[in-house]
Amino acid sequence: MSNQVRELITKSIDAYVNFFRRFKKGSYPTPEEIIDREYDADTEFEDSFIVLKLDIENHQIGFTDSLNQVGQDLENIIELIVMQSTILPRPEHQIARSDKMHLWDVDKEDEIVKNAKIEVQGILQENLHTVEKAIHIYDEFLFIFKEKHRVEELVKRDVISRDEFVEEIKKFDETVQKIRSTMPFEIRMNMFLIQCSDLNNNLVKECNDLIDKILTKAGDFVFHTHAAAIQSEVKNIKDAF
Repeated sequence: MSNQVRELITKSIDAYVNFFRRFKKGSYPTPEEIIDREYDADTEFEDSFIVLKLDIENHQIGFTDSLNQVGQDLENIIELIVMQSTILPRPEHQIARSDKMHLWDVDKEDEIVKNAKIEVQGILQENLHTVEKAIHIYDEFLFIFKEKHRVEELVKRDVISRDEFVEEIKKFDETVQKIRSTMPFEIRMNMFLIQCSDLNNNLVKECNDLIDKILTKAGDFVFHTHAAAIQSEVKNIKDAF
């Protein structure tokens, strides 16, 4: 019976390793190559089975799940398989009491287990290293996180020209249009599908919030600048009647 348990655990581990072997590549396409790829009816999508998400975390762009933890969790499944062999009662113990109550389990340090972890770990590291590069496709938008302080200082000024208002609004509006037209909703990498839609929406929101601050300042500026003249005109009209 112990031999049968070992055989079952070994087959389960082999099946898990074989599953990961399908994601072992000689070279891995970069996120930029995936985004630029033109798909047609005959183009195969990258094979992926895990969803990761990019978003804003503490004014930085990053994955909502730690890539190291994701890799560790997938590797630890091998140990979970091995644990199924522990504390299995001997069938004969139900008939005749014995000092050996349980079947021999598969040790975590067994050569089969160690080799499986090494192979899976290597495949995961290669794929995660490529996936990590997806963060950098948003590098051109990192300036957005520094703009809040600058815009707050700008709207504190007493005098701002019309051209400055127009230039600032145009800058953020063009950024919004670029995000919406060029950034992907998802990136189907080998092994991992990276969702980007929430990140795109949050970057757009950051820009729109800055535009709102500038427009509010522009409205206040126009009102205060022309308030005296408007009041004078109104008074003259009243006096005329």
